[in-house]
Amino acid sequence: MIPDPATIARRRHLVTIIVRSLIALFGAWVLWGAAVGLGQILQPMYMGGTEYLVAGLWNFLTGYVPSLLLALVMFFFEKRLVRWIVPVGDSGQLCSNCGYSLKDLKSPICPECGTNLRS
Repeated sequence: MIPDPATIARRRHLVTIIVRSLIALFGAWVLWGAAVGLGQILQPMYMGGTEYLVAGLWNFLTGYVPSLLLALVMFFFEKRLVRWIVPVGDSGQLCSNCGYSLKDLKSPICPECGTNLRS
């Protein structure tokens, strides 16, 4: 059974809120860890010792920069992730962007959201 467009829209809205919340929590967690790690690097430097600076910077770059990049990628691909989690049943009958019924549609453009249906 294919859900109606309103059900798909509600599900996508709920999943969008959940995905955005998880991305925000992950990003805040990574930024907090990066701030603490940077503080641990800078504290010995402030006290006069620089022997741990290179090792601390290397650990900072290899530990936090990939996590920050992952958070950014998840942020920019959030809509595709939501579409993957909540798929549309019959892609020939519903718009892949908004879930609008395309039955008996003559134009290649969705009348609801303006998505080009050829691509």
